Amino acid sequence: MAKQSPPKQKKPKFTRSAQEDGFLQVLAGISLIETSGVLTWNDVANTFDCMNDEHFDGFWRARFGPVFGRTCAWNMFSTGAEFLLKGLMLSFNRPIRTAKKARSYPSNLTKSGIEQWAADYKDEEPDVWVGNYKTMGDFFHMPPKSEPAHVFIDTIEAVFEILRGRAAPDALERLESDRLLVFAAYDLLRGAIRNRDAHAYVPNARQAHNNLRQAVFLPTMQCLIKWLPRQNDLREAYKNAARYVEDAGSVHLDFLP
Repeated sequence: MAKQSPPKQKKPKFTRSAQEDGFLQVLAGISLIETSGVLTWNDVANTFDCMNDEHFDGFWRARFGPVFGRTCAWNMFSTGAEFLLKGLMLSFNRPIRTAKKARSYPSNLTKSGIEQWAADYKDEEPDVWVGNYKTMGDFFHMPPKSEPAHVFIDTIEAVFEILRGRAAPDALERLESDRLLVFAAYDLLRGAIRNRDAHAYVPNARQAHNNLRQAVFLPTMQCLIKWLPRQNDLREAYKNAARYVEDAGSVHLDFLP
Protein backbone atom coordinates (compact mmCIF):
# COMPACT_ATOMS: atom_id res chain seq x y z
CA MET A 1 0.00 0.00 0.00
CA ALA A 2 1.44 3.35 -1.05
CA LYS A 3 2.46 5.60 1.79
CA GLN A 4 0.29 8.69 1.97
CA SER A 5 1.97 12.03 2.39
CA PRO A 6 0.68 14.18 5.23
CA PRO A 7 -1.94 16.73 4.22
CA LYS A 8 -0.57 20.10 3.28
CA GLN A 9 -1.06 22.52 6.13
CA LYS A 10 -3.32 25.43 5.38
CA LYS A 11 -1.76 28.88 5.57
CA PRO A 12 -3.52 31.62 7.49
CA LYS A 13 -4.65 34.72 5.63
CA PHE A 14 -4.00 38.34 6.41
CA THR A 15 -6.90 39.93 8.25
CA ARG A 16 -6.38 43.27 6.51
CA SER A 17 -6.43 43.85 2.78
CA ALA A 18 -3.21 44.88 1.07
CA GLN A 19 -4.57 48.40 0.69
CA GLU A 20 -5.51 48.67 4.38
CA ASP A 21 -2.15 47.28 5.43
CA GLY A 22 -0.42 49.63 2.99
CA PHE A 23 -2.09 52.68 4.48
CA LEU A 24 -0.92 51.63 7.96
CA GLN A 25 2.62 51.22 6.63
CA VAL A 26 2.44 54.71 5.13
CA LEU A 27 1.25 56.29 8.39
CA ALA A 28 4.01 54.51 10.34
CA GLY A 29 6.58 55.53 7.74
CA ILE A 30 5.58 59.19 7.88
CA SER A 31 5.74 59.13 11.68
CA LEU A 32 9.23 57.59 11.78
CA ILE A 33 10.57 59.94 9.12
CA GLU A 34 9.11 62.99 10.86
CA THR A 35 10.34 61.86 14.28
CA SER A 36 13.84 61.34 12.86
CA GLY A 37 14.02 64.99 11.79
CA VAL A 38 15.83 64.04 8.59
CA LEU A 39 12.65 65.29 6.91
CA THR A 40 9.62 67.00 8.40
CA TRP A 41 5.91 66.64 7.64
CA ASN A 42 4.04 69.64 6.24
CA ASP A 43 0.43 69.20 7.30
CA VAL A 44 -0.79 72.07 5.11
CA ALA A 45 0.82 70.79 1.92
CA ASN A 46 0.16 67.16 2.93
CA THR A 47 3.69 66.08 2.06
CA PHE A 48 7.27 66.14 3.36
CA ASP A 49 9.42 69.21 3.97
CA CYS A 50 12.95 69.76 5.22
CA MET A 51 14.54 71.88 7.97
CA ASN A 52 17.89 73.51 7.26
CA ASP A 53 21.17 71.87 8.28
CA GLU A 54 21.70 74.05 11.36
CA HIS A 55 18.25 73.26 12.72
CA PHE A 56 18.65 69.57 11.97
CA ASP A 57 21.97 69.49 13.80
CA GLY A 58 20.34 71.00 16.88
CA PHE A 59 17.28 68.77 16.51
CA TRP A 60 19.00 65.39 16.63
CA ARG A 61 21.29 66.48 19.45
CA ALA A 62 18.35 67.58 21.59
CA ARG A 63 16.05 64.67 20.78
CA PHE A 64 18.40 61.68 20.60
CA GLY A 65 21.62 62.80 22.32
CA PRO A 66 24.71 64.83 21.42
CA VAL A 67 26.98 61.86 20.66
CA PHE A 68 24.98 59.12 18.92
CA GLY A 69 21.91 61.18 18.08
CA ARG A 70 22.66 61.54 14.39
CA THR A 71 22.96 57.77 14.01
CA CYS A 72 19.60 57.34 15.76
CA ALA A 73 18.01 59.88 13.40
CA TRP A 74 19.30 58.27 10.20
CA ASN A 75 18.42 54.75 11.37
CA MET A 76 14.89 55.89 12.13
CA PHE A 77 14.64 57.68 8.79
CA SER A 78 15.81 54.60 6.89
CA THR A 79 13.22 52.39 8.58
CA GLY A 80 10.49 54.95 7.90
CA ALA A 81 11.52 55.17 4.25
CA GLU A 82 11.20 51.38 3.96
CA PHE A 83 7.76 51.43 5.59
CA LEU A 84 6.66 54.15 3.18
CA LEU A 85 7.89 52.20 0.17
CA LYS A 86 6.12 49.04 1.35
CA GLY A 87 2.99 51.10 1.90
CA LEU A 88 3.10 52.29 -1.70
CA MET A 89 3.60 48.75 -2.98
CA LEU A 90 0.71 47.39 -0.92
CA SER A 91 -1.51 50.31 -1.93
CA PHE A 92 -1.16 49.07 -5.50
CA ASN A 93 -1.90 45.53 -4.32
CA ARG A 94 1.57 44.21 -5.06
CA PRO A 95 2.15 40.72 -3.53
CA ILE A 96 4.98 41.60 -1.15
CA ARG A 97 3.71 39.80 1.97
CA THR A 98 3.17 36.19 2.86
CA ALA A 99 2.69 34.04 5.94
CA LYS A 100 5.60 31.97 7.18
CA LYS A 101 6.31 29.85 10.21
CA ALA A 102 8.67 30.96 12.96
CA ARG A 103 9.75 29.46 16.24
CA SER A 104 7.51 30.30 19.16
CA TYR A 105 8.12 32.70 22.02
CA PRO A 106 8.90 31.28 25.45
CA SER A 107 5.71 30.59 27.41
CA ASN A 108 7.36 30.10 30.79
CA LEU A 109 9.13 33.35 31.71
CA THR A 110 10.78 32.07 34.87
CA LYS A 111 14.56 31.73 34.85
CA SER A 112 14.38 27.95 34.49
CA GLY A 113 11.68 28.26 31.82
CA ILE A 114 13.83 30.60 29.75
CA GLU A 115 16.84 28.33 30.13
CA GLN A 116 14.80 25.35 28.92
CA TRP A 117 13.38 27.34 25.99
CA ALA A 118 16.91 28.43 24.95
CA ALA A 119 18.22 24.86 25.25
CA ASP A 120 15.40 23.47 23.08
CA TYR A 121 15.28 26.34 20.61
CA LYS A 122 17.57 24.97 17.90
CA ASP A 123 15.74 21.66 17.68
CA GLU A 124 12.21 23.05 17.82
CA GLU A 125 10.20 23.09 14.64
CA PRO A 126 8.79 26.50 13.65
CA ASP A 127 5.16 26.42 14.76
CA VAL A 128 3.93 30.03 14.88
CA TRP A 129 2.58 31.78 11.82
CA VAL A 130 3.91 35.32 11.28
CA GLY A 131 3.55 37.88 8.54
CA ASN A 132 6.61 38.19 6.31
CA TYR A 133 7.31 41.16 4.04
CA LYS A 134 9.82 41.46 1.25
CA THR A 135 12.71 43.80 1.98
CA MET A 136 13.71 47.09 0.41
CA GLY A 137 16.31 45.48 -1.83
CA ASP A 138 13.76 43.05 -3.29
CA PHE A 139 11.70 45.83 -4.85
CA PHE A 140 14.31 47.31 -7.16
CA HIS A 141 15.21 44.50 -9.52
CA MET A 142 15.23 46.14 -12.95
CA PRO A 143 13.40 43.83 -15.35
CA PRO A 144 15.40 42.99 -18.49
CA LYS A 145 14.09 44.58 -21.67
CA SER A 146 13.07 41.16 -22.94
CA GLU A 147 10.55 40.76 -20.12
CA PRO A 148 7.39 42.83 -19.69
CA ALA A 149 7.31 44.70 -16.40
CA HIS A 150 4.11 42.99 -15.27
CA VAL A 151 6.13 39.78 -14.86
CA PHE A 152 7.85 41.51 -11.96
CA ILE A 153 4.66 42.02 -10.01
CA ASP A 154 6.42 42.38 -6.64
CA THR A 155 8.85 45.14 -7.71
CA ILE A 156 8.51 48.90 -7.84
CA GLU A 157 8.70 48.65 -11.65
CA ALA A 158 5.24 47.07 -11.64
CA VAL A 159 3.92 50.16 -9.84
CA PHE A 160 5.49 52.38 -12.47
CA GLU A 161 3.74 50.40 -15.17
CA ILE A 162 0.44 51.24 -13.51
CA LEU A 163 1.40 54.90 -13.11
CA ARG A 164 2.46 55.12 -16.77
CA GLY A 165 -0.91 53.76 -17.82
CA ARG A 166 -2.70 56.45 -15.83
CA ALA A 167 -0.45 59.40 -16.72
CA ALA A 168 -1.26 61.98 -19.35
CA PRO A 169 1.13 61.92 -22.35
CA ASP A 170 2.74 65.21 -21.34
CA ALA A 171 3.42 63.84 -17.82
CA LEU A 172 5.37 60.76 -18.91
CA GLU A 173 8.73 62.53 -19.13
CA ARG A 174 8.36 63.86 -15.58
CA LEU A 175 7.29 60.43 -14.35
CA GLU A 176 10.35 58.80 -15.91
CA SER A 177 12.64 61.38 -14.30
CA ASP A 178 10.99 60.76 -10.92
CA ARG A 179 11.28 57.02 -11.44
CA LEU A 180 15.03 57.25 -11.98
CA LEU A 181 15.38 59.44 -8.88
CA VAL A 182 13.47 56.96 -6.71
CA PHE A 183 15.55 54.05 -7.97
CA ALA A 184 18.83 55.89 -7.35
CA ALA A 185 17.85 57.36 -3.97
CA TYR A 186 16.61 54.08 -2.52
CA ASP A 187 19.64 52.20 -3.80
CA LEU A 188 21.86 54.81 -2.16
CA LEU A 189 19.86 54.59 1.05
CA ARG A 190 19.93 50.80 1.03
CA GLY A 191 23.56 50.29 0.04
CA ALA A 192 25.47 53.23 1.50
CA ILE A 193 23.39 54.30 4.48
CA ARG A 194 20.88 51.74 5.77
CA ASN A 195 23.05 48.65 5.50
CA ARG A 196 26.09 50.29 7.02
CA ASP A 197 24.19 51.96 9.88
CA ALA A 198 22.30 48.77 10.71
CA HIS A 199 25.41 46.62 11.04
CA ALA A 200 28.04 48.85 12.62
CA TYR A 201 28.54 52.30 14.06
CA VAL A 202 30.83 54.57 12.05
CA PRO A 203 31.58 57.90 13.76
CA ASN A 204 30.38 61.00 11.89
CA ALA A 205 29.48 58.96 8.80
CA ARG A 206 26.26 60.93 8.21
CA GLN A 207 27.79 64.38 8.70
CA ALA A 208 28.60 64.63 5.00
CA HIS A 209 25.08 63.52 4.05
CA ASN A 210 23.20 66.53 5.41
CA ASN A 211 22.97 68.02 1.91
CA LEU A 212 21.32 64.81 0.67
CA ARG A 213 18.28 65.42 2.82
CA GLN A 214 16.94 68.29 0.74
CA ALA A 215 18.55 67.49 -2.60
CA VAL A 216 17.82 63.74 -2.82
CA PHE A 217 15.56 62.36 -0.12
CA LEU A 218 13.02 65.18 0.07
CA PRO A 219 11.93 64.95 -3.61
CA THR A 220 12.08 61.15 -3.42
CA MET A 221 9.71 60.89 -0.46
CA GLN A 222 7.46 63.56 -1.99
CA CYS A 223 7.17 61.37 -5.10
CA LEU A 224 6.01 58.38 -3.05
CA ILE A 225 3.41 60.52 -1.30
CA LYS A 226 1.98 61.97 -4.52
CA TRP A 227 1.69 58.50 -6.09
CA LEU A 228 -0.39 57.12 -3.21
CA PRO A 229 -3.97 56.28 -4.23
CA ARG A 230 -5.22 57.64 -0.90
CA GLN A 231 -3.07 60.76 -0.65
CA ASN A 232 -6.09 62.94 0.11
CA ASP A 233 -6.90 60.81 3.16
CA LEU A 234 -3.47 61.25 4.74
CA ARG A 235 -4.05 64.55 6.53
CA GLU A 236 -6.96 63.38 8.66
CA ALA A 237 -5.61 59.85 9.11
CA TYR A 238 -2.21 61.08 10.28
CA LYS A 239 -3.81 63.51 12.73
CA ASN A 240 -5.87 60.65 14.14
CA ALA A 241 -3.27 57.91 13.75
CA ALA A 242 -3.80 56.53 17.26
CA ARG A 243 -7.48 55.88 16.60
CA TYR A 244 -6.73 54.53 13.12
CA VAL A 245 -4.20 52.04 14.50
CA GLU A 246 -6.53 51.03 17.33
CA ASP A 247 -9.35 50.39 14.88
CA ALA A 248 -7.03 48.21 12.79
CA GLY A 249 -6.81 45.67 15.61
CA SER A 250 -3.89 43.51 16.67
CA VAL A 251 -4.68 40.25 14.86
CA HIS A 252 -2.56 40.15 11.73
CA LEU A 253 -3.14 36.60 10.52
CA ASP A 254 -6.07 34.25 10.91
CA PHE A 255 -7.48 31.09 9.35
CA LEU A 256 -10.23 32.86 7.46
CA PRO A 257 -12.65 31.01 5.17
